Amino acid sequence: RARPPSPCRAPGGAVRARLGGGLARGGSAPTPSRRAARFLVPGRVRGARRRTFGSLTSRNYRLVFAGELVSYIGSWMQTMAEAWLVLQLTHSGVAVGATFAFRFLPVLLFGLWGGTVADRFDRRKVLIVTQSLAAALAVAMWLIALTGVVQVWMVFGLAIALGLVTVVDEPARHAFAEEMVGPELLPNAVALTS
Repeated sequence: RARPPSPCRAPGGAVRARLGGGLARGGSAPTPSRRAARFLVPGRVRGARRRTFGSLTSRNYRLVFAGELVSYIGSWMQTMAEAWLVLQLTHSGVAVGATFAFRFLPVLLFGLWGGTVADRFDRRKVLIVTQSLAAALAVAMWLIALTGVVQVWMVFGLAIALGLVTVVDEPARHAFAEEMVGPELLPNAVALTS
């Protein structure tokens, strides 16, 4: 196969590139070479999009994904609010670190049992219960902060309670994703929710 010719001078002294045939006799714009056209093919973009967001083809998974997105945002806002509240109450970085430790220690200690609970019961019902409990804990945090009766031990207790809810919630979420998208799209669904 012959290589495309290198740039050459046009009759007026201007340099023109000859890509895959160069300028037509009528003076039309140059056409892209096969090599350049390969990157412009919409099918490649669609294929990459399908691989990246393939699990979103399921309507039920799209609904759950949108709900999880809101839930994760709320959960992290609550985590930061807890840390900020502890910092305002104690002015101690150690106490802030303890708040995070109390929040994630139950996952470390009881994570395996949480997966067992998620496998033994209906995952949809487990998620409804865990999300309801997480919402109740967020309301409790809001109420104690709003009324001004908040103390550090209360924040620590709520952090532990939310950690215990997370122990069951996370495995149930990931297992529930498989029920909606099937085993072939499960890695994509788990990656999107992580």
